[in-house]
Formats: sequence, structure tokens, C-alpha cells
Amino acid sequence: MKSSNRSLRTISALGATLLLVVASGCATGSGGARFNASNQVPLPAGVTLTQHPHLQGVWVAPGFNFTGYDAVVVATPGFKAVERPNEVNERAMAIRSLQETVVTALRDSGAFPTVVTRPDEVKPGTRAAVIETTIVEYEKGGGAGRYFAGIYGAGQPVLRVRGQLVDPAGAPLFVFEARRSGESASARMFGGFRSDLEIQAEDIRDLGVDLRDFVVQQRKTGK
Repeated sequence: MKSSNRSLRTISALGATLLLVVASGCATGSGGARFNASNQVPLPAGVTLTQHPHLQGVWVAPGFNFTGYDAVVVATPGFKAVERPNEVNERAMAIRSLQETVVTALRDSGAFPTVVTRPDEVKPGTRAAVIETTIVEYEKGGGAGRYFAGIYGAGQPVLRVRGQLVDPAGAPLFVFEARRSGESASARMFGGFRSDLEIQAEDIRDLGVDLRDFVVQQRKTGK
């Protein structure tokens, strides 16, 4: 009888844990109806982010549609998330990959004839904007968590990015915030057999595609 009761308690505990994992996965998904901006990087004065299906939070200056600039400088991303000692290499990769991805996204959008990573690469007299990004939430993830409950979000890498495009005087033209955490079906279904770096690189590429598509759409419609 004691053994039976102990087994029942174990099953109940496992069930409660699974429910918590499911709830956590659902609560942190990118498709929630409510958007809360990260407070690690204050929003510029007069900027309020609104919900967007793919970039989560967006703001565009009135009348701006990603035209009127001959170049854009993609600055090295900043990092204002928790810095864990076991994530040094992954953190460096995320910073490097994010910058490369934003460069590719803006080049592919066709909005800027020149896309560079350093101000000294811009020719004198060129009207250039600057896009600054900051990682405000970061976790490299863990294969064990993905193996047992990755489909619900457990063990998935986490990356939240705040970005802003500013004019030569530093005034904001476009501000966004986006969060990615094992977005692909492969990461959810087979994440226990994939590396943290591989899944997070995939998430960053997904963010870049959504950034590119937003810029293209904004140029076409202004919406």
C-alpha cells in the first residue's frame, strides 16, 4: 500500500510539472495578444510599441516609409541581458550572427543602396541612417530540456532583440522588439538532437526574414 501511494504521488508530481511546462511554453510564445516592451533599453521619447504578428512590437515615425536614405550603418549589437559564465561562446555567436543577419535583411529589402557596418565606410556627403540593436534577453538553451519537453518550449534558446533605426541627428525613425525561442517545427519536435547554436542561428535567421519583410511591406504600403 505504501509503495502504491508513493507511486501515485510520483505520477501526480510529474503531471503537475508537465502542466507547468505547457503553461510556460504557451505564455512565452511570440503570438500572444499582449505586448510588453523590455525595460532593459528605454524607449525613445514619444515612442510606443504596438503589437505586430512577426516582430511583436513595432513603431514607425509618422510619414516614414524607409525611403530617402542612401546608406545605413548596421552597428555592432549591444548586450544588456543576463551574462551567464557558461554562455560566453554562444553569446558571442549571437551578437555576431545578429549583426550579419540585419545586414542581409536590409540589403535584401532594397531600401538602402548601401548597407555597411562601420561609419567610415559611408562616403562623405551620403545621407545615412544607423540601425542599432541590443540583445535584452538571452539563454543558450539546453538539449536535455528539449529532449523531454522541447515541444512546449522547455530547453529552447531564447533571444529578445530591441532595435532602432535613427536619422543622422539621432532621432528615431523605426523601433522594434522581437523575441525568438525555438521557432521551427524541427526545433520543437527534434530539438533534443540538435545543438543550441544551430537552433539559435535558425531563430536569428527567422528574425532577419521578418525584419526584411516588414521593411518591404512598409515601403510599399506605409502600413
